[in-house]
Amino acid sequence: MKQMTEVLTRVMIVDDEDVFCSHLKSMINWTSHGFIICAEAGDGREAMEMLKLHDPEIVITDIQMPDVDGLSLIAHMAEKYPNIQAIALSGYDEYGYVRTGMKHGLLDYLLKHQITANGLLETLSNARSRIDDRRSQVIATRALADQAKIGLAELRRGFLRELLAGNIGSKDDLLEKAESMGIDVTGGYFVILVAEIDQMNLYKMRYTDAEWMMLFGQITDMVERIVRDAGDRENQVGLMIPQPENRFTILFSMPRAYSFLFFYNYVNICIRSIQAALKTHYNISACYSVSNSFNNFQEVPAQYERMLVKLGSKIYHGQDMVFREDGSSPDKIEEDKTNFGVEDERHIRSLLRDGHMDELKTYIDTLFGRWRAAHIEPGRLQMIFAELLSVLSRLARQQHIDPRELMREDGVYDRVRYMTLDEMKQFFLEGCEAFVEHRGETLPDESGRELTQKARSFIRQNYKMPISLADVANAIDVNPSYLSRVFKTDIGKTVVEYVNETRIDAAKRMIDEGEQPKDIAKQLGFNSASYFITVFRQATGKTPMQYKKSSDD
Repeated sequence: MKQMTEVLTRVMIVDDEDVFCSHLKSMINWTSHGFIICAEAGDGREAMEMLKLHDPEIVITDIQMPDVDGLSLIAHMAEKYPNIQAIALSGYDEYGYVRTGMKHGLLDYLLKHQITANGLLETLSNARSRIDDRRSQVIATRALADQAKIGLAELRRGFLRELLAGNIGSKDDLLEKAESMGIDVTGGYFVILVAEIDQMNLYKMRYTDAEWMMLFGQITDMVERIVRDAGDRENQVGLMIPQPENRFTILFSMPRAYSFLFFYNYVNICIRSIQAALKTHYNISACYSVSNSFNNFQEVPAQYERMLVKLGSKIYHGQDMVFREDGSSPDKIEEDKTNFGVEDERHIRSLLRDGHMDELKTYIDTLFGRWRAAHIEPGRLQMIFAELLSVLSRLARQQHIDPRELMREDGVYDRVRYMTLDEMKQFFLEGCEAFVEHRGETLPDESGRELTQKARSFIRQNYKMPISLADVANAIDVNPSYLSRVFKTDIGKTVVEYVNETRIDAAKRMIDEGEQPKDIAKQLGFNSASYFITVFRQATGKTPMQYKKSSDD
């Protein structure tokens, strides 16, 4: 078992062969060796879209894939994500492609039909070593170049750790360290918040130490973003440090130029936002211990100790509580009616799945009416709306519907800040209506089966030409995504799989009739001889030459 403080190295697997992906995933115990599979993609285009979302450190990609191949993905990563380590999966006859990949920083390659657990682990370890080396170089360079600017967040965390522990001695020492990090400690208001995750026994049973530490790291990163984004005043600071294994502490501060009431509201908004985000994204609750405001920075250690003692009383009061230093009764955190919570998401998903658009419209009207009446701060409202769109997007993917067909405007997340409340509601409802329409098309009726027959007929007549899903869809005048769903449901194969199957049947006939394998690829519309060989091997278990030899025998 890895040390629980060690961060797992994130790996993405890109391959259009589900069987091989399953084999690769089961080949080693990833987490025990310090790795975690953070994402999987079926082709290069899907992988490109997932890179920013999942932030992999290592990408293992097949070379030959339909649509966008592995070489294009490797070149894209070299340009946009140069720190990602690329490992190629190749066939016997694809070394020329691998050599091209090397020019774009490809670290290594594995032969798919010779891959072993030891070979995979050795390649992954080499990639991690390169990641560690680069990270060390970056840290060293940054420290020399501009340590105060680049390392500010970590320096502030270290400062807060020392402060909470009472390790900063004189007032002059305190002022000097705080000033070097842009923290004003000469006046203003300060509040300490200590939070502790509930039900840790449950998470101890559910996760390994390494898995929990990774999850807890994601949680504290999210909390830090919430605290940062909630502030909208110059010099307003929220210093946060995670404290293994289930606690984090935040020191809020604000210059005295602003009202105490504003500061009090800011702290409470942060608590409500953190509480809502924990439940929405992780289905986790926490208890919070909040100090009174104070204006002497040297009081921090004593205030912190009191908040820890106060937090200990959760044993008598239960979960999801706020404890305040003023002696008032602990508050049960009630659901903030202006938030978008777990129950809202469940209800919307249920109505969408069942196609109850009238009920959904009524519910959405109620939600937006609530937010209008509360006059929610615009930035917070935009975050809620983005979460609404994410619910629709996730549900669409589960139903094998491309979210881009439901939300046709490119860059909608970037343009949210320009939308009015009514425009947000209208945009979301239009996406919901499109989802219900697309879902109704999932099971092929008589007209759907007729489309499949037309598509198969077109493929059989044109398989010797380079044809794609879009080409087939255009030929029979239908939406490509709709054709893809109907075709797969109707005959159990994708359009690309059916095209390749038709071509391989033809290839076998041509070989049986005496054609040379090297001359067949172009005649059958394959982009390259190596891709033809890969597809042929996948379909028959043999290379074209092996098939010819067995036929001759």
